Amino acid sequence: MARFWNIFVIQEMRFLLIIFINLAQAALRQRDICNDQEINNECLVVCDGEFFECAKNCENSECSRKCFEELDVCENSCPCGADCPTGCVDCPEHPLCEDECEDAQLNNNDYKICLNEAIYELDFCLKICPPEIGCHNSCYENYTQMLFLCPCIEQERCFYSRHSEICRQKLFTKRRRIFANFSYYEHQKAETLSATGWTALPNHPKRISVHSLVGLENQSMLLIGGRDYGNGGADQSRIWQLKDENWSKIGELLQADFYGSAIYIDRSVYYFGYRSPYAIQRLDFNETEDLQNVARIGNQPGGFFLPVLFHTVSDYCI
Repeated sequence: MARFWNIFVIQEMRFLLIIFINLAQAALRQRDICNDQEINNECLVVCDGEFFECAKNCENSECSRKCFEELDVCENSCPCGADCPTGCVDCPEHPLCEDECEDAQLNNNDYKICLNEAIYELDFCLKICPPEIGCHNSCYENYTQMLFLCPCIEQERCFYSRHSEICRQKLFTKRRRIFANFSYYEHQKAETLSATGWTALPNHPKRISVHSLVGLENQSMLLIGGRDYGNGGADQSRIWQLKDENWSKIGELLQADFYGSAIYIDRSVYYFGYRSPYAIQRLDFNETEDLQNVARIGNQPGGFFLPVLFHTVSDYCI
């Protein structure tokens, strides 16, 4: 009976200590400034519940110590905790953090304020422009640059050749837009552009130009076809992938081609070539976006130079 009473007293003291520590931590947390305090409170309730489940099964101090360590890790990982002090902005992947960019035009005040400022500046700029297209173009360029700084603006990856700048599939991130530059004929350079400036990527292993680009949802980019000007301008059938800042060859077109365009729809890339017989080829990917198959699905009625592609419903005329 005495042994049972001692165990009971120890357990009661342990829970009182837990309550005291949590109250002290709560008092300190209230002094912090965080926009997601309600989410923090919800997270702390979860942490406390896990702690009590852990502690009630302990029979020695080592077990209790581990429970306290797990509690500390859990609370630090909460929005407004030590690991993300400003809230979900620091840890958007936390399960309790909602996607701030979902329907941002309706729900994200920071995005709406930033967008309205850019629209206001564009409107003012256009109204004071003389009837010169250069002035109007500069207004839109400034508007685009302002949008780069807005939260939730999706990334695009673009490629530049001698004839045109080709922007392809959007990459799903929140704050910056990425461009890549690949020189015509002479070089193998690729770079990204964000609000802070240009950043070099690894050189492409070939001197390829007049190629096609398309981005995948895993934030990799495909370079399809083109001509190798390190090999006399030979037509290319290779499919290259830029992923995790590394170039690798992942497949081959059934027909070498150049000056074409590509579009990504439902785990398939459709490539429309320029070289006779103007083949339409389809690259199929699995759920992890690994290339599975390349098929020729038809021919175009003629050669179209860098065609612009749209995803529409069947038999829709633009």
